[in-house]
Amino acid sequence: MHPKCIGGIADHVHLLLSMPTTMDANAIQLTKSGSSAWIHQTFRPLRNFGWRQGCGASV
Repeated sequence: MHPKCIGGIADHVHLLLSMPTTMDANAIQLTKSGSSAWIHQTFRPLRNFGWRQGCGASV
């Protein structure tokens, strides 16, 4: 999985990723946990940040 474009606004994020044709829930979990840790370390005032449950994908 490789990021191609990342963007968003104050209350949500859009990611464009290059992914394999099949993807498991573990890949989503790793993406969410890794990015959440980075956000908490980089932007300390956002300590209440958290991803919503679930995800969506389009092909």
